[in-house]
Amino acid sequence: MKARGKRTHISSRAIGPEDRLLKKEDLLGVWDVFGSIDAKVKPFYGIFWHGMRFVSRWKWITPSLYPMNLEPLGKPENGVSFFRQYIPFASSSGEEAEGAVSFYLERVLFPDGMRERFSVSNFGRVRRAFNLVLFIDADFADMFEVRGFVSSVAPHRKVKRVFCDGVLRISCMGEDDLLRESVISFAGMTPSNISKSGKELHWSIDLPPGEECFIEPVVALSESVSGASPLLNVHHSSLASFPSVLKEMRNQNQDDQKKWPVLKTDHPVLSDAYDRACQDLDMLFTGPPGGKVPYAGLPWFSTFFGRDAIITAYSMLWARPDIALNVLRYLEKRQATDITPFRAAQPGKILHEERSGELSNLGEVPFGQYYGSIDSTPLYIVLACEYYQRTGDDHVMRSLWPSILKALAWIDQYGLHPDSRFLVYQRDPEGGLVNQGWKDSADSVFHADGSIARHPIALIEVQGYLYWAWSMLAPLAERFGDPSLGIILKTRAGELKDNIIKKFWLDEQNIFAMAIDGDGKPCAIASSNPGHLLLTGLLPEELARKLAVTLLGPDMFSGWGIRTVGKKEARYNPVSYHNGSIWPHDNGLILAGLSRSGFLMELGKLSKAYLDGVSMFRDYRLPELICGFDREESSGPVLYPTSCSPQTWSVASLFLLIRSMTGEIFDKGKFIHDGSFFLPPGIGSLEILGLNGDDIVLKSSGHAH
Repeated sequence: MKARGKRTHISSRAIGPEDRLLKKEDLLGVWDVFGSIDAKVKPFYGIFWHGMRFVSRWKWITPSLYPMNLEPLGKPENGVSFFRQYIPFASSSGEEAEGAVSFYLERVLFPDGMRERFSVSNFGRVRRAFNLVLFIDADFADMFEVRGFVSSVAPHRKVKRVFCDGVLRISCMGEDDLLRESVISFAGMTPSNISKSGKELHWSIDLPPGEECFIEPVVALSESVSGASPLLNVHHSSLASFPSVLKEMRNQNQDDQKKWPVLKTDHPVLSDAYDRACQDLDMLFTGPPGGKVPYAGLPWFSTFFGRDAIITAYSMLWARPDIALNVLRYLEKRQATDITPFRAAQPGKILHEERSGELSNLGEVPFGQYYGSIDSTPLYIVLACEYYQRTGDDHVMRSLWPSILKALAWIDQYGLHPDSRFLVYQRDPEGGLVNQGWKDSADSVFHADGSIARHPIALIEVQGYLYWAWSMLAPLAERFGDPSLGIILKTRAGELKDNIIKKFWLDEQNIFAMAIDGDGKPCAIASSNPGHLLLTGLLPEELARKLAVTLLGPDMFSGWGIRTVGKKEARYNPVSYHNGSIWPHDNGLILAGLSRSGFLMELGKLSKAYLDGVSMFRDYRLPELICGFDREESSGPVLYPTSCSPQTWSVASLFLLIRSMTGEIFDKGKFIHDGSFFLPPGIGSLEILGLNGDDIVLKSSGHAH
């Protein structure tokens, strides 16, 4: 079964400084800086739930009056937004000011809806009467359609609107037999009337001097199977007063923040960036208490991705091992059990992507549960081993062991090329991804002349992940009852190491080839991919040193970070997604590898660039990627136009930077430190408090304690 729709390009989907994003569990809101939603103006605006847009327009206006927008300053809060507007009035003669009317919009998201309070205050000396209109609509578009996918479903959608007893119900029966509804009610003033189209709600405001009034919309979202009674998912807080709702949300945020270690440093950017990263990760975590996993990024990837979740969990393993365990459990439950080409599923393979929504349910796209990644499976084994080293939890490792054995079996039976013995992927003929490493653009794997690599493809970093998995698992196999497996894995890891160095190393360029294609030809280009090998323990010191020098050379290093490919390469483009851009997670993994290898000069250079970049971004929030232009004295990093922000593994890369400073090592739950550490220029001291019962104190002129 092939995907039935087709992709197109929407140039106006670029996230800009005037756009705001907010998430609570599976609910995602995207609107402008003053809270307005209009998908006809910006196609990616809306309130999204379970992969569908349940609100496509939400805009307050005052006909014939023109309020001034006031943007309140301050740090953003998870699940909460504030917006202000102001209408000044003057006397008829224009000589004496007669005060103003102020609008204050407060918005709180829940896992299945939204509460809002629209406050109108008369600061003038005379009574003010005017009309207020709320434009509301819902198109129930699938997120893939919002991203530019032209489906066969969209032309047949019929949206119904019913207004009764002060409640507006907007619904649509999907072709997947799910009835989706947005139900809007009002805890404060109810509308005085509604337009015939059902898209405009009207209020007549008549406010004496010094008085205020409130309109409090309650938005509840629901999905139900065709023929069943709709189950309206009204959050219990929607029945409470708005101040109590706001207080509850803030208390939840404070409770979430208490789960993180405390970071203290004399570097103000790093301190604030760490606080922001913890809050962003709390927003991106999704699921029940005790089982939260990271979603990939907002707005395009507000869903679970296996590779992203594994790398995110690994990046922050020193701080929050509970998230790694949640990710391992989540993937264990979704490990493939059969062969389904449309979903790229094979027994033992680890999930790449999981989505809900009408197109996924109908099979127009294969991403309901999609397994088209070559690296999720070895990285799953790596995360399990690293989690064990961090915690020493025998019970968890024993419980995961059957799943690990299934992953090993998939590698042997389906992943390894019969001749080269490298882990390879084939082009997906069923409408999935052409390339299945982390650089998954169709043109991201190429030769020096710019020609696209032929399939099957063996990526360099994937071979490193496989070595990492085998070499870490080998000593654990004997502990968990399979000594013969340990011997086999140790032997295989050694053979793989020799084969990688022999086949991938480019002596004249002092770097490893990005990949080897189906003809056995190396992709002899400079790329960031081999930088991940520095973390795996695979490289001899001499080659690791040469690789580090190349990565931090002028061709690869922009001044803001290491590019995905070098400037001299045929397909280099600083404004491409994977062929010349700079990805914080990619740089974070290289940072951790440089630290592990002891390359302090390169570590200092890349750390400084990373922190300089962080200081330039709004709220110190690193985006998914930036453009690969050379650094200039008069300007900061150049934003990539359709970058997600926040994006989980980008946010988590800050934890890799901190790890690269502390050189932390855990052995079965106990923190081990040899007294060596590295603090980048500009950081004189760093403390991590509440870490596994221990505190880490680093000072540039002293030693670790």
